[in-house]
Amino acid sequence: MNTLSKSAAPTRFEPGQTVRCLFTVTMAQQRDYARLTGDANPVHLDGAFARELGFAGPLVFGGLLAAQVGRGIGMDLPGAGCVWSQLVIRFSRPLLVDQPAELTLTVDHFSPGMGVLSLRFTIRSGEVGVASGTAMATLRAPQEGSA
Repeated sequence: MNTLSKSAAPTRFEPGQTVRCLFTVTMAQQRDYARLTGDANPVHLDGAFARELGFAGPLVFGGLLAAQVGRGIGMDLPGAGCVWSQLVIRFSRPLLVDQPAELTLTVDHFSPGMGVLSLRFTIRSGEVGVASGTAMATLRAPQEGSA
């Protein structure tokens, strides 16, 4: 009997298969992240400070961008039941708080025998690239009799 509360991830993936996820990071999320991690760098929390450094406003924490990748992997591609095993991320431009962005996840390779999925991703705000990278996820099948 499958005891997972959500549907397990599909077991078939094709190179080029893509999902897109829109998101916006708010100042409330920034404050929550700072409280959880202890990272209170004012470039992320204080608009006046960020502007003194030449930015248009507070910058989204890189960890929150990585969290969006994790959400996309855990919820969309491949989805429930996967274990995220690797992330390589390159930041190219800052994303500002309250600036809409889009995460695109694309399948590069799937090894059904090993249950390993290689992905590439981009984060963009309009036409501007914010971050890109690669990720790997391992698919786990529900175990019979597990509670």
